[in-house]
Amino acid sequence: MSEENDGQNRLKADVLNAALLREIGDRLLWLQDHFEEATTEGFAEPHEPIAVTAAGVTVEPQTKPWFSVIIMNDGLVNVDAMVVSPRSDEQWTRPRPTRWHTVLPTETYTVTFTKGQIKYVQLRTLAGVSAVRVVGVR
Repeated sequence: MSEENDGQNRLKADVLNAALLREIGDRLLWLQDHFEEATTEGFAEPHEPIAVTAAGVTVEPQTKPWFSVIIMNDGLVNVDAMVVSPRSDEQWTRPRPTRWHTVLPTETYTVTFTKGQIKYVQLRTLAGVSAVRVVGVR
C-alpha cells in the first residue's frame, strides 16, 4: 500500500480507529455512570423516631443520596417538612428553606425522585414537640 503526500497531513487508519474506540469507551462509561445513578438499590434506611421541635432537625442519608423519603408524623402537633434536592457536586451548600410541606398528626408524607438526589430532610414543628419517623430509600 503506497501513500502519496499531496501536501496534506493524513492520519493512518489505525490511529483513527484507536481514537474512535477511545471515544466510544468514554461514552459507554458515561452511560454506565448515569444508568447506575438512576437505578435505585431498593434499600430502605429507617431512622429511629426523632423528637422534632420548633428549632428544627436535619436528617441526612447514611451513605448515598436518597431516591425517596417517607416522613411519618406520630406526634400531636403539626410538623412542617421540607425535602431538598441540591446539586450533587463537591461545592454543594445547603440552600435556605423555601418550600415546606405540612405533615399533619398521623399523616405520612412521601416524595420520590427519578434519581438519588435527596441530600437531607429538614423538619420543624410550628409549636411543641412531635415524634417523627423518617425512612429514606436509595
